[in-house]
Amino acid sequence: MDPLTLTSSTSTYTKDPHNNDVLCGRGGTINAHPGNEQYRKFVERKKRLYLTARFKREKREIAASIVEEIRNLDPPGRFLTKDRHSDTWYDVGDEKARDKTSQALREGSQIIRKKMEEEYLENRKKQAREVAIAAGRDPDEAVQNMLKTEEIVVLL
Repeated sequence: MDPLTLTSSTSTYTKDPHNNDVLCGRGGTINAHPGNEQYRKFVERKKRLYLTARFKREKREIAASIVEEIRNLDPPGRFLTKDRHSDTWYDVGDEKARDKTSQALREGSQIIRKKMEEEYLENRKKQAREVAIAAGRDPDEAVQNMLKTEEIVVLL
């Protein structure tokens, strides 16, 4: 199934959300709902992929794939919001579910990007050290040269 053209085959209204449902809204009760906790785990698993995606379509597909994962659970998960007048939950549909998921994937992005950059830098330093040792050169000098070459300013 194309994740960009998902359709919900589950019931639209309910008084009692089940554990695979994702509740839309704010507050501790909503955050603590088992479906929301599970949803956040799905989002966390794909955050780095989302943040490194180069094109909008890729990002939409990543968000849609999470919506699809939720919808394909047993029982199928729904993205529900509460109608205050009738005290009934209803499915917001795939477009709003995808929008919610895209927002969740962006949350904390600056911290994650910074961590990814730090990991990249540490891997480059490790690589420079290994190459220098294999060539019989000073590994610390190799790291300094690598930093200069990549024009990375390191404040000590």
